[in-house]
Amino acid sequence: MQANSDAAPHGRLAVILLVAVSLGALGSLAAILEARQRGEVLDLVEVSGRFAPAEGEVARIEWRQRRESSDATVLIVDRDDDAVRTLLEGGALAGGDRQQVFRWDGRTDEGEPAPPGRYRVEILLPDLEDRDIIPERSVITLSEPPGEG
Repeated sequence: MQANSDAAPHGRLAVILLVAVSLGALGSLAAILEARQRGEVLDLVEVSGRFAPAEGEVARIEWRQRRESSDATVLIVDRDDDAVRTLLEGGALAGGDRQQVFRWDGRTDEGEPAPPGRYRVEILLPDLEDRDIIPERSVITLSEPPGEG
């Protein structure tokens, strides 16, 4: 009889743990769904870390966009917060988990080689609650300027 009485508390503990884990999983799912409804628009942002345009390399910027944006801007910004290259200005970006891909050849808007250094990617989505998104992985290091050509 002693064996059965010991099994009962262990069984209750197992049920309690199962309920706790299930509630945690449901809470996580609810947080994900709430973020989507709140308008979280970008995820899986990837940015080339270092590139050498003189060797024909380009920086690659890509992300998955959940919601459409009709007035988006994608900028390359220097350490002084000055935009050196506009990759998209006031353009439309499709949503629906669409993959967005942009490339930077290391040149400024004037077509001149940008000096070596660190640059940041900024994604501006003014039609979605005036959001300025600076991805966590947003730094690009230009190791040498593009060749003249």
